[in-house]
Amino acid sequence: MDRPRRSRRPTTSSRRRPGAERPHPRDRAAARPRRYAPRRRSPVGIIVAVVLAAVVIGAGVTLMRSKDEATLKDTMAEVQRNMAEVLREVAADPASASNNQAGHLEDQARLLQERSHSVSGRSAKILRAMASFFRDEAVILRRYETAYAAFMEAGGMAPDGLDSLGGISKRRRLVAGLRSANAKLMKFFDGMTGVLAGHLDHEGLDSASRAEIMRGALKSMGGRLEATRAIRSMDDELCDLIDEMLNLLESQLGMWEIELGMVRFESDTAVETYNELVEEVQKVADRQLAAQRNLARKLLQSR
Repeated sequence: MDRPRRSRRPTTSSRRRPGAERPHPRDRAAARPRRYAPRRRSPVGIIVAVVLAAVVIGAGVTLMRSKDEATLKDTMAEVQRNMAEVLREVAADPASASNNQAGHLEDQARLLQERSHSVSGRSAKILRAMASFFRDEAVILRRYETAYAAFMEAGGMAPDGLDSLGGISKRRRLVAGLRSANAKLMKFFDGMTGVLAGHLDHEGLDSASRAEIMRGALKSMGGRLEATRAIRSMDDELCDLIDEMLNLLESQLGMWEIELGMVRFESDTAVETYNELVEEVQKVADRQLAAQRNLARKLLQSR
């Protein structure tokens, strides 16, 4: 559900790339640069999906002393190590972390599926169920990554290509696509234990083992789902702010231009509004990156 938006004063334009500049009061031709809009270098919050999947796979499996169970244990440990590499990237710098989180999940799904062929019985069922779970998550993540990439390739939050109604409409559709992909990602997180349970049932896992794995999965998630919701809600905030930027640029069509990489508006009010939006975007992006980093660090410490 969209949150209520603040009403803003009507404006006019000038030019600057995210962050506009205001004409000098004594000389309309001279302008003082304000600030540049932040450019998000990696999908916001996307690491959380990988984090939760990595936690679920190690959940609550009591191992027996057999070759198959040893293979199951070694495989889960290998997947955990692989996912820990991604967590370390995010803990160090979320903005520089890989944008191919779906690819990481697909790699682990293939590993799990391959190992399931070398075992039988309960071990094979668990590995196949986990592989299916990872594939499902990878599909949802891939849609998010695709929507994000399309938005960024079109210019992201930069005003390039937004000097026409057609350009603004296209960017607005891409923002809507990103918002929709984000909502589907959160829906998957909310129902992920049910998805895992469905795959375990499909494999015909015995009730005792199924209950054990589900208890472990629920315990391992703990308060992490709330952290995930918070990060995903920040994506919605960013989409709201970008929509406001597009509305402003649309209302000022013909009265702003890009000069030396900056947006120059003819109206002081438009400059103030634009720069205010840029500042709010930066604040939300900074909070989101900090939340990602903190969650990744906590997960690494709890391993």
